[in-house]
Amino acid sequence: AIWGSVIFIGALVVFLLAAMFPLVTERIVIQIIDRMIPFRIREKTRGIALKFLTGLESLRSPKDALMVLVTTVIIWLLETGKYWFVMQGFDFQVSFFALMLMNGIVNIATTLPSAPGYIGTFDG
Repeated sequence: AIWGSVIFIGALVVFLLAAMFPLVTERIVIQIIDRMIPFRIREKTRGIALKFLTGLESLRSPKDALMVLVTTVIIWLLETGKYWFVMQGFDFQVSFFALMLMNGIVNIATTLPSAPGYIGTFDG
């Protein structure tokens, strides 16, 4: 749990710094892409990376960042609460915090390999 927290906080700091210093971040990302990505997919990779950095603009405003944090916490608590009620119905003895961890792992596991509409997750 400690390593997970360290990784999460580290990623959060990186994203906040990227949002606060967009020009520096863009230069660093383009340098990394130019050095590591094959030429034939370099432009497409740049486009994806720059769109991702554009999405971080919402973290520049403290008000918007706080709103993102608050709504995220509310959504995760509601979703975990739903699973907790199901677990109570089946008489499982699982703590709410363990359910939050399982909920996070399951959400990440279904998000990472999924294309839009979950195409690819069920296709073999």
